[in-house]
Amino acid sequence: MDTNAETVHTDAAPRPTTTAVANNAQGRTAVSDRFRPDIEGMRAVAVGLVLLYHGFHAPFTGGFVGVDVFFVISGFLITNLLLQEKARNGRISISRFYARRVRRILPAATLAVLATVFAVYYWLGFIAGNQIADDAKWTAVFTANIHFGLLGTDYLGSQLPPSPLQHMWSLGVEEQFYLVWPGLLLGLVLLVRGERHRNALAVTLLGIIGASLAWSVIQTRSNGTWAYFSPLTRAWELALGALVAVLATVAARVRPSWLIELLSLCGIAGIVVSALVLNSSTHYPGSAVALPVISTALLIAAGCANQRTLVGRALAVRPMQWIGARSYSLYLWHWPFLIIAAEYLRHDLSATQNTGLLLLALAAAAITYRLIENPARHARVLAQRTRLTLAIGAILIIVTVGIAQWQIAVAANVSQRHENSPLAGGSYAKTAQVVEAVKAAEQVQTLPDTVAASLRESDDGGASDCFDRLDTHKPPELEAHQPASDIDFGECAYGDQNGTKLMVIYGDSRAYMWSAPLAFIAAKAGFKLRVFGFSGCEVADLEYWSNDKNAPNKDCDAFHSAAISQIRALHPNLVIATSAGDKKLADDTVATPAQLQDAWVSAFQKLAQPGTRLAMIGPIPSWQNDDARCLAAHLREVQACSVATAELVTTEQEAPQAAAAAAAGVVFISSTPWVCADRCEPVIADIRVYRERYHFSRTYAVYLTGALGEALLPAMA
Repeated sequence: MDTNAETVHTDAAPRPTTTAVANNAQGRTAVSDRFRPDIEGMRAVAVGLVLLYHGFHAPFTGGFVGVDVFFVISGFLITNLLLQEKARNGRISISRFYARRVRRILPAATLAVLATVFAVYYWLGFIAGNQIADDAKWTAVFTANIHFGLLGTDYLGSQLPPSPLQHMWSLGVEEQFYLVWPGLLLGLVLLVRGERHRNALAVTLLGIIGASLAWSVIQTRSNGTWAYFSPLTRAWELALGALVAVLATVAARVRPSWLIELLSLCGIAGIVVSALVLNSSTHYPGSAVALPVISTALLIAAGCANQRTLVGRALAVRPMQWIGARSYSLYLWHWPFLIIAAEYLRHDLSATQNTGLLLLALAAAAITYRLIENPARHARVLAQRTRLTLAIGAILIIVTVGIAQWQIAVAANVSQRHENSPLAGGSYAKTAQVVEAVKAAEQVQTLPDTVAASLRESDDGGASDCFDRLDTHKPPELEAHQPASDIDFGECAYGDQNGTKLMVIYGDSRAYMWSAPLAFIAAKAGFKLRVFGFSGCEVADLEYWSNDKNAPNKDCDAFHSAAISQIRALHPNLVIATSAGDKKLADDTVATPAQLQDAWVSAFQKLAQPGTRLAMIGPIPSWQNDDARCLAAHLREVQACSVATAELVTTEQEAPQAAAAAAAGVVFISSTPWVCADRCEPVIADIRVYRERYHFSRTYAVYLTGALGEALLPAMA
């Protein structure tokens, strides 16, 4: 599932009705509410597309457009409801509006969120539990989209598996829109009297639609993650639904019947085509979102003129009505079911497994709808007491935040920080000791207490005690890069303050990871160490793709050029290169082994100069279950988090690097024997090996100081 296309929208809207205008005996207009079975069926289509996408992906590779269908429906229904209230009562009550939202949204959502938090702690352990509890706090106050946007733009955060609450982002977008729109609508209605207020509303909505859609296109190009989660880029989708509601009386007069049939067919066809054609590689929302959004608006507008079109009758069949009515609860449950199960089993689920889980989610949705969602929405005691309803809503939010924080506190008491380093006294394992420890680790089943106690800590960090700071003149592109912490540019020296020789580590985030043991090695051998590293930027001489920006990684290109120039100016005695070897190229393709080998040779040629030796540390072994999250969930079965060495994917990345090093006469160091014998282990010598899936913990990296020093001897001689 794409970090950016991989979540559902909530069906948080009232019972679908439309406004029919009729003349009464006095010649004035009156409002009658008519149930819209076609819209209920559209909800079923939307949630069905999302479930098919999350459960099976193909053929509905763009099933995530269900979120956009829901946005348009919700904008239409909410605006229609407010206009009905104005026509019926002559006024709009904002407090009653939010009370209706509380009854509609919070009871079922609170149940699902808290059940998800408890389930994650129980089945996935306290590390995943703490993450989800934090997610729950943001979700409770309708800011999940902001929270996941922040995580998605963070390098380390983007490596985490999807949150079982990630689908709640769309509820945040929707409620943020409704924080503004009802008040704006009320203001316009008060300022512009009579039926002319619809003209004012239409003009305002057209302005919102134009500005929001333009920003969606612009921001998708510059920052796809924020574009996906932002209420500013999504506002036009709800606003278009609102515009259809404002112009419903105009749409109701559309004739002839064949034109209405054509509009409805174009609407449903546009939704289906977008679900079949779009995929996780689509730059979304951008301009691509226009197809499902406009198609949904056409389908709703056609129903305003005639609900009994061919499409309308198909949407009104009983199974579609049943699913549509329960689509909100189904949305709430299906994603946690899928994600928690996949995380617990630590592998992608089969189609059969996903089918079973979706059926369980459907059963949970039916129960929630019957016992929680519907009773709360129609409770007479709450409908007649706005203040009581709002107070209950506030209590539900506070309870969710409080329980989530309590769970985090309980986990903190169970797992206190472990203060005693296994490296106390500065004893670092040599190669033979590491290999022996790796083999012994295959017999470990119960997680050592010292490791269990440290799982909550990130165990992150590189070389420390900076001295001899230089002004290394980063190019403007890198000076402006955010976050600035992604880049080390040789400013600091580590190792031996009186050293007469210079060692440089050059690479992606692995350069920072290896800097801690290299600083010890440098200090012992009379070297100074400088670090040139850029997270996510491969060393191999190719142009790469930026997932954050959905564009070629120009910052990485600038780093390559500037770093190599600066390294050559320093004229080091030893340059050590390292990077993961798994990034996409600028054309959004994957490099072939031959391309990688040639690109590494090219990088070595640019670094080579008289008096400079070159070495290379290959990619570290990594697999799906190597991190602390798996260990926290398997305290009594550590081997559930190990993997057979033959199954490692990173061996495919190591081969072209080793071949390039051999071709260029560069010392190549494989870290695989430091983690893998017959199996690759996540706990070795009573040390947690990985701080997260793609990096060693600082403790384990430092533990390898002796072995790394021995491997570097040929390049340091």
